[in-house]
Amino acid sequence: MNNISPFVGRLVLAALALSPAACSTSGPTAAAPTSQAAQHNQADVDFVTGMAQHHQQALDLAALVPDRSQNEDVKAIAAKIHDEQAPEIDQFHKFEREFGARPSASMDMPGMSGDMGGMEMGGADGMVSEKDVEQLRGLSGSKFDKKWIGLMAEHHDGAVKMAQNELAKGQSPEAKQIAQNIVTAQTAEVAELGALLAKISADN
Repeated sequence: MNNISPFVGRLVLAALALSPAACSTSGPTAAAPTSQAAQHNQADVDFVTGMAQHHQQALDLAALVPDRSQNEDVKAIAAKIHDEQAPEIDQFHKFEREFGARPSASMDMPGMSGDMGGMEMGGADGMVSEKDVEQLRGLSGSKFDKKWIGLMAEHHDGAVKMAQNELAKGQSPEAKQIAQNIVTAQTAEVAELGALLAKISADN
């Protein structure tokens, strides 16, 4: 783990401590019924619009894996992230419509399709910077795997913090349920990413 920040190690320890309790609340996320649309506040609006963009970047990062990694475990967790988060993006957009929120803009990763509309990514809520994306795109094999795992772990940590804020400040029961599901799933995945990073680092 020489080229990975101590962040991932600390995050994995925290995840291992939290994941048993979190996993007990996991379950499928139900679509928000329109009858509950009026029961929301600004924290709910901020959560669903911000998380739609956050999840989209996770899908973009996962899409980099098949052509750059030769590790089947890395490919499997990237596919898992896609399968979990793609349906949730649709749910966030549904929340936006029901809450009367301005739909979140489509956010493509730098160096990929489209442009950022002037948005500078990086730092906030675990979003990956343009510099890191460009570096990631130029890597392959175990070097790619290590960089990708480190960035995805930080990205997940940002999502967990956003979801915890929603649980503390949100009003919509449906939005808070999906926030709890995010805490559960992504806390467990941080532990999985940490274990995978340790394994790859030991082998290389």
